[in-house]
Amino acid sequence: MPVRHTNDLFESASLEADLATWARRKDCPFDWELSSYAKVRRSQGPDREGMVHYKELLLIVLDHAPSCQPGLAQLREIWLSLLRKYSIMAPELQARGTSADCWSSAACDKLRLVLKHLGNLKASNPRFVSQDLQELLQKVTLLGAAASSTTAAPPLPLPVPESPPSPPQPHAQPRRPRVLTVQASTASSVESVKFCDAFCKCPDCFAPPLYDVSDHSETEDSVMGVSLSEDEEQIVGCEDGTNIKQRPAAVQRLIAKRPAGGGGSSSNKIKVVLRHNPTHKRCGYILKDGVYVVGISANQHAEYKRLLEDIATEMSDGRIPDKEGAVARVKALLAAA
Repeated sequence: MPVRHTNDLFESASLEADLATWARRKDCPFDWELSSYAKVRRSQGPDREGMVHYKELLLIVLDHAPSCQPGLAQLREIWLSLLRKYSIMAPELQARGTSADCWSSAACDKLRLVLKHLGNLKASNPRFVSQDLQELLQKVTLLGAAASSTTAAPPLPLPVPESPPSPPQPHAQPRRPRVLTVQASTASSVESVKFCDAFCKCPDCFAPPLYDVSDHSETEDSVMGVSLSEDEEQIVGCEDGTNIKQRPAAVQRLIAKRPAGGGGSSSNKIKVVLRHNPTHKRCGYILKDGVYVVGISANQHAEYKRLLEDIATEMSDGRIPDKEGAVARVKALLAAA
C-alpha cells in the first residue's frame, strides 16, 4: 500500500512570530489571502510568477514545513491570531463584511495549494527556473517516492551524425511545351461545324503515353457527333519523332461548336415533372427545353397532375405559344375550379 504522508510538525508560536515580522509592516509586499496566485485547483500546473510574488511568505513557511504539508488547523489559528493583532485582512474584504473564519479557511487553503504546486515542481526536477524560484525549491524536502523521482538521470543527448547530409539536388527544369497543329481535310469538313481549339497531351507536354488509333471505332473518334477521317487524324508538332498516326490516351479532343444561326432546328421539348418526395409538398411543373414554365400544387387543385398534362399537350400542339399563355391558362383553370 502507498505510504500516506502526514502533515509537517512545527511550533505554531514559532511560525507566528516569524510571520509577524511582515504582518506588522504597512509596506508588506504580498497579501495574506494569496489572491494573486492564478491557479485555483491542485490538478493544475504551478504558477511560477505567483510563487515568486509570494516568495517571502513561502520562505518563512518552508522553514517550518519543508515537505510542503502544513496542517490546515494550525495555519488557521495562526492567521486568526495575526488578524486579531495586526488586522491583516484585505480592506475590500473587511468592507464586504467577510467573517474571520471564512477568510482564514480560504486563505490557508490557498497557501496549502501553492505549497502543493511547489512540491510538484520540485518532484518534476525542472532544469530551467529563475533564481528566486530556485531559492524556494532548495527549501523543499520531498519524502518517499517523490524524493526518489528527483534523482533520475538526465536524458541522454541526441546522437550526432557522423557525416553531414548531402546537399539537395537542384530541381529539374520543366520541358518547354510543344505546339500542336491539326491538319484537317477540307473535303470531309462540315460547314455548320467549326474546330475552335485542340489540347495536346503528348509526353513532352507532361501527358500519359500515346497509343495507336489505327482502327476507327466509335470511341473518341467522334467528338460532338463529328467523325474524323484518316486525313484529319494526322497530328504533327512533336519533336521527338513520334509516329504521326498516334495520339495521347486521353485523346486530342477537338471541341466542336455550332455557331449561332447554323444549320439544324431548335427542339421545343415539353416535360411534366411531378414531385413524389414526402419531404416536399405535392406539386408539379412544366419544363420547356429544361426551363421552368409554370407549376401547380396539390393545395391549389386536387387534380393538378391532369391539369399539367393538358397544358403540356396544348403547348406541344401550339395552342399555347409561350410562358405567358401557359400562366394565363393555369389561372383560368384554377378560377373555374
